[in-house]
Amino acid sequence: MPKIPRNIKDTSLKNLEVLDNDATIYSDPSRKGFLVEINSQGRIIFSYEYKFNKNIRQIPLGTHPSVSLEKARSKWLESSKKVLDGKDIWLYDNVEALEENKPKDAEEVTRILSESEILLFWKKIDSINRLSAITKLALKLILLTGIKKEDLLLATWDDINIKKRSWELDSKKEIFLNSLSVELLLEIQDFEHHTAYSNTALKQAIIASNNKVINLSPGTLDRALNDKGCQRLGIDPFTPNDLAETHKKLIEENKKLISTFGEDNKEYIAEYIKSLISN
Repeated sequence: MPKIPRNIKDTSLKNLEVLDNDATIYSDPSRKGFLVEINSQGRIIFSYEYKFNKNIRQIPLGTHPSVSLEKARSKWLESSKKVLDGKDIWLYDNVEALEENKPKDAEEVTRILSESEILLFWKKIDSINRLSAITKLALKLILLTGIKKEDLLLATWDDINIKKRSWELDSKKEIFLNSLSVELLLEIQDFEHHTAYSNTALKQAIIASNNKVINLSPGTLDRALNDKGCQRLGIDPFTPNDLAETHKKLIEENKKLISTFGEDNKEYIAEYIKSLISN
């Protein structure tokens, strides 16, 4: 993971390079866990990453310039002290931080995608060049598993047992991994070893992620589905968590049909996606 200069100032943040197509995350060599993310549109987001009970957590600290570098560092100091005192600040501070950093035009009401929109999303998301491969895989995982964005970004490989096809959340809830979910997770694992990514910022970010499944900030996934992103998909605006709600709605509306699958009923969503693609 690249590092910001020790003497960097507010006015110099805009000079940080975007080393990947989508965004680049910089660490601060003098402040453990303090991260600065800059995307291809020049948007700069501060966040704090820390480890608690073997889980990697990340909370937003603010968006520049509404939050200055000095203010973000002050928030980092306050948060890091709480962690040292044994507090998992994700549980206490993250909801407020996420609300602070939510785009002003974000959807407030849950939106369920139609069948045609699901098909467009699945078929076209890979063609959006400005999105990193990890971002695309993360969004697909949300639809396939129904996992919330916040839980996905907290997940580590210790939570996942691909052989048993299970994903254990912090809340002790267990998610079954259907066949398509397993394929995507194996694809994510391959990034660590694939030579095509050996010299990229993406490779470095994954290695530095300390066992995290998806090493992205909440803002990265939100921006992937902003107005421009959805225009490229040919779909009205929606959020990552709308994909999770769409998953739940599909299960709810098709309970009778799912019951006919017998022991394979947990494969319904994977089979549903496959049937859409093949038609």
